Parts: sequence; C-alpha cells; structure tokens
Amino acid sequence: MKKTEGPTTLIEYLGLTIDTVNMVVNIPHKKVEELLKRIIKLLAMKEVTLKELQSIFGSLAFCTKALPAGRAFSCRLYSTMGKVSKPFHFMRVTSGMKNDLLMWKLFLEQFNGNSYTNDIGWISNFDLELYTDSAGGLGKGCAAYRYGKWTFLEWPNEWNSSEIFKDITYLEIIPIALAIFLWFDQFYKKNILFHINNLAVVNILNKKSSKSERVMSILRLIVYCSLIGSFQFKAVHILSKDNAIADALSRANFQKFRRLAPLANDHPHPICGVLEPFKDEVNKLLQHSVSSNTTNVYANAICSFNKFRTSFQIEESWPPPVDHIINYVAYLSKNGYCYTTAKTYLSGINHKLKINNWNDYSKSFILGKMLKGMQRLGKRVDSRKPITVDVLKRIILILHHVCKSNYETKLLRAAFALAFFWIYENWRNHIY
Repeated sequence: MKKTEGPTTLIEYLGLTIDTVNMVVNIPHKKVEELLKRIIKLLAMKEVTLKELQSIFGSLAFCTKALPAGRAFSCRLYSTMGKVSKPFHFMRVTSGMKNDLLMWKLFLEQFNGNSYTNDIGWISNFDLELYTDSAGGLGKGCAAYRYGKWTFLEWPNEWNSSEIFKDITYLEIIPIALAIFLWFDQFYKKNILFHINNLAVVNILNKKSSKSERVMSILRLIVYCSLIGSFQFKAVHILSKDNAIADALSRANFQKFRRLAPLANDHPHPICGVLEPFKDEVNKLLQHSVSSNTTNVYANAICSFNKFRTSFQIEESWPPPVDHIINYVAYLSKNGYCYTTAKTYLSGINHKLKINNWNDYSKSFILGKMLKGMQRLGKRVDSRKPITVDVLKRIILILHHVCKSNYETKLLRAAFALAFFWIYENWRNHIY
C-alpha cells in the first residue's frame, strides 16, 4: 500500500513530478545539477570509456522523458556506444558529440527543471499562414512569410564561388530557423507541423539528425529553440506549387509575390540582429565555437598586435586599417618570428574581424605575398632526431606514466615495437 496514491493533482512518477494544475513535468534540481557537472567533465575529455558514456546517456534519457526534443542531442552518443562492446573500452569524444553535449550544457545552465505540457493537437503552418523556401544562386536567397509579414535574406556573394549553393538541403533549412527566430513567440508551447517542399529536409526535421555537419549546425539551433520555447515540431512534404508565395520571394520575384499576396506588408520584417533574450546565448555559443587553447592563442595574437601599435605610437582603432596589419607582419619578420607564428597571429586578428562583421583581410594580395616570402626565407633544417632502439626503449619504459590502464600500456608497447621493427625490416630489405 506504500506505493498507492490517492486522487491528487501532484504526483511523483518514475522520478518525475507531474503537476496537472499547472500542466508541468518537473525534473529534480539535483539531477539537473549532477548531469550538468558530468557533461562539463565529458566536454573536457578526449576519450571516454563505454561504461562512463552509458551512464551519461542514461541520465540524458531520463531527462528526455520530460524533454522529448532533447533526444536529438543524444542520438550521436547512442550510435557511438554501438562501436565497442567491453565496458572498459575507450572511445574518442568526437566534435559532433561535443557539439551535441554543448547544446545540452547551454540549455541546462538556464533550465529551471520545469517542462510545460504542450497544447493538444498539431497546428499546421498553413493555420499559422507560415511559408518558407529557398532558391540557390546569386541574387537569390531564403524567404519566410507569415500573416502578411515577410522577410527576404539574400545569400552572400562569397557563396557564389563555393559549393554551398549545391547543398540545397542546407539552403532549405535556413529559412525555417529564420522564421522561428523572427516569430518565436508564436511557437511557444505549441505542436507545429511544418509543410516543406524538400523531402530531405522533411526527413531531417522528423529525425532531428543529419550526417551533414553543416546542416546540423542549423538543426541544433532549431532544436535548442524548441527546448527553450517548449514547442514540438515535425514536417510533411508538399509540392512546390503549394508553396508559391515563399518560392516567389526566395527568387526575388517581387512582382509575382505581390500578385499572390496583395495584402502583404509594403516593407519586409526587419532582421534586427540579436534579440535581447538571446544575447547571452549568442555570446556563449561564440565563446565555445573554438577550443580553450585556440582562444588563448588568439588572445595572445591580439595582445601582440596591440603592443606593436602602442610601441610605434599607432592609433589602436578597430577595425584596423590594412596598412597596420602589413606593418605588423613586417615587424614580426624583422624580429625573427617564423612563418607559422605570423600566420597564427593573423588568424587571431581575422577571427576578431569576422566575429564583429568587419572587413576580413585574410584574402589580401599583399599580405598573402608577404607571408609567402616569410615562408621561403625562413626555411630551417629539420632538427628532429630519428627513433633508435635506445629511444624506443625509453619510450616504452615511460608509457605507464601516460596511459590510463595496464591494458592500454601493454597495447601501446606492442604497437610501438611492432611498428618500429616492421619499418626497420623494410628499410634493411630495401638497402640490401
């Protein structure tokens, strides 16, 4: 009888608290905190055992009972676990796994434990009068239309010389993210049924996963918004003729658009940059877009560039004129810096320029030729020594200091010895 519960509006079931008055499913705060700590720890690791990964996946599976959209950030972990069979086997923590875990981290850091129950039934984007489409090619772009409000985002000119225009799946998923960004409040606590005229995008939205990392970069943002806004989404396929309004907009055919939607607003809905509720999240995403080591290197590059300008009494303005950077490269060369250091420092400066949407000088003809000159003038003799039998012995003797287990130590000792003597035998046969 201890497990029997009388009529109530608040009940704990399988570790979750269900509130039928406020229509909320609550995940205990302690479990959220523990999961967040484990995710942070895993993000800092390069390898993880099957047992550790299974434990974290189990905690994520528990959370997805209340947050079904979060399953999109768990599927890569699940597929990785199938690659090994023993609990002590190690697996590499891939960049895709880290990107998924990062989305969990960003969400859990602001999650209060409450998951709201959505409205009953699915709302078609036809009911919302929401249409999205994309067209590849220079002068074209992606478009979104909703109840007379519309927007058109033209593709960057730089894409014309890349393979992005061939990736129509990527182009088609962008306007969906754009529509959610612009009209986020209309999706809150709803079940949205998207009608898409691209079958590949339909499958990706329904599976909430893609093999393309480029597509996943947009899909993660869509799923992340669905977690924040407590809305669910799925997609069905429609013919292009049933999506004529957005199709005309995406091709910049505004005359046809006006004929199809005569009551549409005269001016497009402004894409107003980063909205206030998302500023912190944008900063977090940018901070985690590069590794901590790369961040430190870029910070050193900016510090070095600023010191150079200070020492020569040059104004420390941002964005800097290109002649500042040209003089800086000459300064590095004159002070004995090697080509790779100069290239790394310029990457740090260009990263700051791109983050702030300033002019990027990485393709400057003069800078490119200066770096080429540094590379040719700075060629050095390879000072690395060959691996001899004595060196191999020393390496094998210290492996236990860097390996995580006795099994791994023996495995690497055997691998190093086998590789060394295989190469040695091939070399000897070649000589004699």
